[in-house]
Order: sequence, then C-alpha cells, then structure tokens
Amino acid sequence: MDRSSDLGVASMFWWPEVILSIAIGLVICGIAVPAVLNSRESQRKVLCQQRLSRLSTGLAAHESAYGTLPPGVLWGRFQYDAPRTTYYANLLEVLGEGTLLPVPGVTWCSSQNEHVTSMPRPELLCPSDLRGGAVKNNLKCGDQAMTNYMACFGRTMADVALKRGPFFANSGLDLNRVERGRASLLLMAEYITGTPTDLRGGLWGDEAGMSLIFTSLPPNSPVPDRLYPNPRLCDPQNAVHNNVKANMPCAHGDGYLTDTAAARSHHAGGVHALFADGRIQFVSSRIDRELWQNYGVTHPESAAWETASLSEQEIDKLKLPSGKLASSQMTRE
Repeated sequence: MDRSSDLGVASMFWWPEVILSIAIGLVICGIAVPAVLNSRESQRKVLCQQRLSRLSTGLAAHESAYGTLPPGVLWGRFQYDAPRTTYYANLLEVLGEGTLLPVPGVTWCSSQNEHVTSMPRPELLCPSDLRGGAVKNNLKCGDQAMTNYMACFGRTMADVALKRGPFFANSGLDLNRVERGRASLLLMAEYITGTPTDLRGGLWGDEAGMSLIFTSLPPNSPVPDRLYPNPRLCDPQNAVHNNVKANMPCAHGDGYLTDTAAARSHHAGGVHALFADGRIQFVSSRIDRELWQNYGVTHPESAAWETASLSEQEIDKLKLPSGKLASSQMTRE
C-alpha cells in the first residue's frame, strides 16, 4: 500500500483546517480584545466620575457651613504673594483629610508644608491617566502630590483677581448670587497629570495647569495650554512635554494675564465636569466654544475678558511691585 499518497491526502485536509482555525481565532481576538479594553475604560470612567462626585460633596458641605464656595486662592498684596493657599486646603479639610493651614509669609512651596504637600492623594487621581504619577519632585518645593481634578477660575488667569469665575482670589462665591443659575456654571473638571518630568497636575500650586483650569479653550483642545513661562512646568521645546497626539500641548504664557489651561483627559471624546447644581456631566470635546467659555464666568454678558479690555489700574493689581513675576518654581520660602 502506498502510504505517501495517504499522507498527501491527510495533509490536504489538515492545512486548510489549521488556517481556518487561525483565522477564526484572529477574528475572535479582534472582537474580544477591543471589547475588553472598552469595558475597562468604562469602569475607569465610572471611578473617575465617583471621585469627582466626592469633591462635589465637599464643596456642597463647605457652602452649607460657610455660605460660599471656598476661596479659590489666598494671595497677599499681589499675584503669587504668600500664603498662596488654594481651595484644596478648605476642601480636603471638609472631607476630613490632612491639609494645609495658611501661615503668614509661608507658601505651599515651603519646607514647613512638605509633609502635607508631598502626601500622595490616590483618591484625587483618575485611573485613565496615570502617566504623570502620583507625586513629582518640584525641586526647591520638594515632592508634590498630583491631581486630575481642578477648579475653574474663569476664562484666563486675568479673571482670577477680578473675580469673574466661580473661583477667584481671597474670597468665596455666593452661588445664590449667580443670576444665570447654578446649572450654567462650571466648578471643576478633569485635567492631565502630564509627564513625570513636568509639573502639570500639581495639587497645591496656584497656577494654570496646577489646580487651576480655565474655559478659553474647549476641552481637549489641540491648541496649547499657555502656562507660566518656566520649562519645569512644561517645556514647549520638549517633544515629550509638548505632545499634541497625547493631548498634552503646551506653550509659554506671559506669567499672569493670558495664562490658561483647558480641561483635559485621556478619555475618548471629552471630560467629566462638575457644575454648580451638583450634576456631573461628560462634556464633549466638540462643545460649542462660546457656550463652554460662558460656563467659566458668573456673568458672561458683563465679562469683557480679553486682555486688551483690562484697564491699566486693573493690570497693576496683578503685577508685582518690581514689575517681575513670582511663581511656584522660584526659591523656597
């Protein structure tokens, strides 16, 4: 009996079966893997929303106790003057966590506060964005915790001292005085933690991209955030820092008036946002730009927010007496 012919026949049937099995397996993998990834991202989005909801509870508790939102930031005689304590100090205190206490002449960047500012805050991080890490070294400011949730201070940094946004300098907003109603006012939204070698996402800083976001740019905008002009915060010449494809574009601002940071996330298509009526909404990156900008101010019709509209007297309020600027990347207090 010729066994070679039997092997040939067997081979003819065996190889097509193997190829068919491989093809079926690839199809199944092609369907199953994206489904698993989508399921995991859905779970991460739910957790991100829950963590923002916890902050909403804290803001509501502060309003109930004091009648206003927490002060956005405490500045002295000029922008970035001590104590530079942000809303997170009050918010974390309400939530029963370790926090900063304002001390005259001492900023969050001081060694006296490093035991608090260096403490990781995993409950303030969205699991969809773990690129920057939970803690970064801020050189003379020491190790600093990161966050993915930041308060809205208006359209650009110019709104902070002029009290145009929901959060501003040295006092808190009475939400009952917002004429448009709470549903149209953005309180907080997501932001990125950047990379391990920049300072975006800083929890305790009082600059754009460091606990402050704005609405001049729509969510996840390809237009760069204009950040304080220090390459430690974000270096526009560094392709890892200034990465449009990774939703991390940055440019240098002027250090006080035009600085701005858009709400950003690593979710597909938008960001989670907290509004003053307590609702949390996933806002599309394609939202109407004017609508989004108006969400960032309490009275859109009266907020002539362009830098050119500021009077010289108003601009002087935001400048240092020396005409120079201060920043969290300067020498430790």
